[in-house]
This record gives sequence, structure tokens and C-alpha cells, in this order.
Amino acid sequence: MIKDQLGIACIGEWHVHGKDFADKLDKYPNCRVTAVCSDIPETGRGWAAHMGCRFEPDYRRVLENPEVDAVMITAATSDHGRLIVDAAKAGKHVFVEKALAVSNEEAYAIQKAVTENRIHFTMSDPVMKAPQMFVKRMVMEGTLGMITNARIRVVHPLGIMGQHKPQFYNKAESGGGTTIDLGCKAAHTLYQLFGKPFSACAMFSTYTDMGKANGIDENAVVLYRFPNGILGVAENGWASPKYQYSLEVYGTEGCVTIHDTETAYRLNSGCRVTVQEAELPEPMIYPLDDWIDSIKKDRPNRNYGIEEAVHITEMITAAYRSEGMETAI
Repeated sequence: MIKDQLGIACIGEWHVHGKDFADKLDKYPNCRVTAVCSDIPETGRGWAAHMGCRFEPDYRRVLENPEVDAVMITAATSDHGRLIVDAAKAGKHVFVEKALAVSNEEAYAIQKAVTENRIHFTMSDPVMKAPQMFVKRMVMEGTLGMITNARIRVVHPLGIMGQHKPQFYNKAESGGGTTIDLGCKAAHTLYQLFGKPFSACAMFSTYTDMGKANGIDENAVVLYRFPNGILGVAENGWASPKYQYSLEVYGTEGCVTIHDTETAYRLNSGCRVTVQEAELPEPMIYPLDDWIDSIKKDRPNRNYGIEEAVHITEMITAAYRSEGMETAI
């Protein structure tokens, strides 16, 4: 049954994007944040007061509440499996911050619960914005000829600046470092462009005292091997001097690149062309928008669903398992 108003509970304060997502949720028509659940009462109560809803320290009581139709989970990645499975069994729709899980086995258990209980599931971030959709269109239409290789770089300076949140260095909670964090963005883009790879080979490095003490990868390069011989390189790091995003795709007939805000391409038959904003296609629907709309209309997700989330988990897990040795996915 489709309700006139959705009651959504927010579970967990671990991830930095949680409160931003909650503020967005409260602005959707016919949506209401009904509860905040946190294992940190001091800050959880403050968050609940900000949202104008009740505070609940026990997530199980949230899932028992008939006024809660769906949950947004931004708890530690290591808690995702338990929280999502229990929410699915309680019939609550789930929006979860990436990464999905800390292992393939946990991801498969989540997938089973989501599928069997027929809930609407969406994983947040990464997002295929208009420039990435332009690249995808060129790949799909064959404009670049046969694709040979690609490179994506997603980095920021928070690690070396000492400004990253300490929970990201707790491997027991996070499941890893930059590869499971920013690496989800890179893996998702490569997956969107070329499908699921069949092997991975990764190298990691660490720079800060906190990173070394906790065995956390702060800089990573992962090589993915895709069908048809395509090689995709994902560079992720918390050790860059600045925020940087770049995507390069090369084919036998040309190449297309995104460097921060500039999108350009060069074909063998012509000069380099800078793509104007008006020429870019529509971006992929924002994950939170897709989730809310799928619940209200009782339709399948357009993107960011459970199958895609599981495949990204498999890519990240293979990278960690490889560490210098090509590993099958």
C-alpha cells in the first residue's frame, strides 16, 4: 500500500553525510523524519531536536514502530549488514550510505534480505553527473571506437591535512581506507561504463602516523580488467594536495576526458573539443530522489539498487584481497 506521507527514521551518526541527507529528506513533499537513532545519546538527542523528532537509542524499537516506513542508515560500515537485514525483515525500505558492506558474504546476505522482503533499496553516492553521462554516451554509441583503457582519479587532502574524521581510520568500523571510501565512486563509474570486471590488482600506501598505526590505505591504485580487454585504473587517496576529480577514456578512434569541471574530447579525425554545459546530457537521477520516488510510486529503482551495490562491493573486496596480485572477482 502506498501511503500519503512517508515516515523515515535516521539510524547512525558514523558517516559525515548523514545529517546532510536528513536535512534533504525533510524537504521532500509528503516525507517526514519521525525518529533519530544513535548510539551516542549526547549528539543523537541534539540531532533529533534539530529535526524536530524523537530520539531513540535502540534501532530495534525504531523498526517496530508502525509510523516508520523507511530508514536511512549512516552507521559504521561494519554495522550495515545487521541493520539492513533487520530493517528488510521488518518491511522497512532502506537508503544506505556507501559502502554497502565490509565483505562479499555480508553483501550477499543483505541482497538476500532485500530481495526476499521486496523492499525498495538504494545506496547513496556515487553519482553519474552530466559530464560522466556524456562520457558514457560516447562509449555506448561507439564514438571512440573500440575502448582500450580508462583512468579515473578521485582524491582529497583531508588525510595529510589531519582533518579526516578519526572513524575513517578505524578499520573494524570502516572496513578499510580510501579504497572502500573514495574507491566506491571510482568503481561505480567504471562499472557504469564497462560493466563488471573479472579481476583486480591493487597497490596501497600510507603516509600519516594514524594511517600507519591502523594499517589504513590512504593512497591506492587499482587496476581492473574488464571484458573485451579493457583496462581500467582507479586512483583514490586522502593524500592529495587538493581535491581532484578526473576521468579519461581511450579508444581506437579517440579519447574523452573530464578534469575537474572541464569535459573535452578528441577524435582521430579532428581537433580537441571542449564540451559546453548546454551540450551535456541529463545527469543520472540523484540517489535520494530515486529512492523516495521508487517508494512513493512502488516502482523499481532506476539506479543504485542492490545488484549494483553488490557488484561494487565485489570490486572493492577484490582490490583489498589482491594487494599486488591479480585477483578474480
